[in-house]
Amino acid sequence: MSDKTSEDVPSELVDPLKAAWREYKAACGAVKANLVNDERAGYQGQALTEDGEPANPHELASQLYTDCEREDGDDPKRSNHAFGVIVVSPKTQASFEFLNRTKADLIAVLDDLKGHPKHSLESIKAAAGLTRIHYYKIKRPVKGLGGERPESVRLSIEQKIDVGKRTVDECMELLEDFDTTQIHIQAQLDALRRLKPSEPLAYVFETSNMRIMANVSFPKYPAKTGLRRHAKLRSVMPFYVTSHNPDWAPAIKLPSAVRLEDRVERKERKDRRIDPTPFLPSIHVHRYID
Repeated sequence: MSDKTSEDVPSELVDPLKAAWREYKAACGAVKANLVNDERAGYQGQALTEDGEPANPHELASQLYTDCEREDGDDPKRSNHAFGVIVVSPKTQASFEFLNRTKADLIAVLDDLKGHPKHSLESIKAAAGLTRIHYYKIKRPVKGLGGERPESVRLSIEQKIDVGKRTVDECMELLEDFDTTQIHIQAQLDALRRLKPSEPLAYVFETSNMRIMANVSFPKYPAKTGLRRHAKLRSVMPFYVTSHNPDWAPAIKLPSAVRLEDRVERKERKDRRIDPTPFLPSIHVHRYID
């Protein structure tokens, strides 16, 4: 697919994408409105951002559930993440289900357009005015518990990091793929030029996107003699629990967030350690500490 322009993209390719996008944005609006007006928004539980800072659970969820655009310099296969548990009304849950359906419909349209023999997906998105759509942000569903009420929800972090090698020349090539007119890219290129060409560098990467596991426990059934049922959910966004009673919420245990830099600082590589502060943040490259 050599076509890079949007000028000659036919309407039969653009219109289905625009229609799916309108439905998706309508669903996003419904989610935002319901979360703001949900009588359970005052729930005293605490959600944490990636950096371990407290965040209003409903505001955090609203931001992440409706985040759909790629930011400049973002890895297209990575997306924002955070964790927490929010308690919502059945009306808000219904808006989540509507959002999930429109997400799936939009992804189906994008997947179908990927295989067009003449026009690239990027040119079709450009013709629709949707060049910043972030495929992986849209693809992830909102997850939660809308049926039986859980007794407790315990969250844990699933994430690993690994370290690869990068040469100065390799890093130069990677940075030059960005918009080199940007000041932060120029600064990184200048810093790289000051290194000896032979200096080894470390590419610190997460082997998979951060996921949060929710370990859910339900009440015993029958209450005294029965077994307790458990369930597990995984996501990169806050989970929801549906309640018909504004005063009810399960017992929730949230983990302490661990900064990527803290995990890097503890990772040894034989005779040298990795500087926890990224040297080239746009490509996740660190220097070694002798």
